[in-house]
Amino acid sequence: MDFFWGGIERKPGEYDWAPYDELTANLEKRGLRALYILDYSNRLYEETVVSKNPITGQEQREVASPQHPESVAAFARWAAAAAKRYQGQRILWEIWNACAPHLTEWTNSLTNLIRPRITRITRIRPLPYPRNP
Repeated sequence: MDFFWGGIERKPGEYDWAPYDELTANLEKRGLRALYILDYSNRLYEETVVSKNPITGQEQREVASPQHPESVAAFARWAAAAAKRYQGQRILWEIWNACAPHLTEWTNSLTNLIRPRITRITRIRPLPYPRNP
């Protein structure tokens, strides 16, 4: 399930976890384990860009993927805060499950986008398996 950054952080550094607190609690009551995908961008940190959909050719407007140092750092802080908030609740975390191939900034910044989040999350919740350097 999407764990939507822009819906949780609507003011810089302030997180509203209430909807996910409720969802997590309801899943746990039923013996289910959440798979939350840390994804999407945030208007607080990136601008809206116009791109063409590679299939339809239609122009589309969307918030750019985190690509600037400030937005990458903000996403890393948010991801770490999420891992800390839900520590011990058996949540599976996924980081941005798909890229949009028509967004060139995504491919240019993927490593910079992921590395700070992995580092921050694993400080709070170590990976249960060996990871590559």
